[in-house]
Amino acid sequence: MDILTAVSQDETWVYVPATGARGREMFEDPTVLLTEMLPDGAGERFEYRIRRLLRLHTIGDPVAGPQQRWHYTSQTDVPVETDDEFNRWFDEEHLPGLAAVPGTVRASRYRTDGSPRYLAGYDLSRAEVQGGGAWSAAVSTPWRDRIHREFVGPRRLMFERLLDDRGTGGSGGSGA
Repeated sequence: MDILTAVSQDETWVYVPATGARGREMFEDPTVLLTEMLPDGAGERFEYRIRRLLRLHTIGDPVAGPQQRWHYTSQTDVPVETDDEFNRWFDEEHLPGLAAVPGTVRASRYRTDGSPRYLAGYDLSRAEVQGGGAWSAAVSTPWRDRIHREFVGPRRLMFERLLDDRGTGGSGGSGA
């Protein structure tokens, strides 16, 4: 399990592997998990939604990635007629380019069962990696400029990891 809080939004995400020890009821009713995590039914006071993620592609270290303090996400929908080009661009140029940026420890992309339909997550050694010079150079391409015009409702969030999948704080790497 991985618990992250957004830096600029009042939002917390919990990543839970579907193959975990908990039963399927947790995915149908998140209050089961929230009640375990929070005292006195506090979990019932929060708004929540569940999105199932299907991993499409991952580049980087699967062990060190979740140990990084910073996790950046990018989410979007694209029109159905743009889907094939979007996926080619993401797999062939975008994800490999960002995974190669120094400080990006792991980069993954997913298809969701809701909207936005696509989500990418980047485990970073420092928050400043995202938006830095190497990151900006990696995303400044003609193909990106063309496909980016097709994005519907893009959303980007920087998270600070509160708990990694070993149950410890995400203080690995050289976090700030």
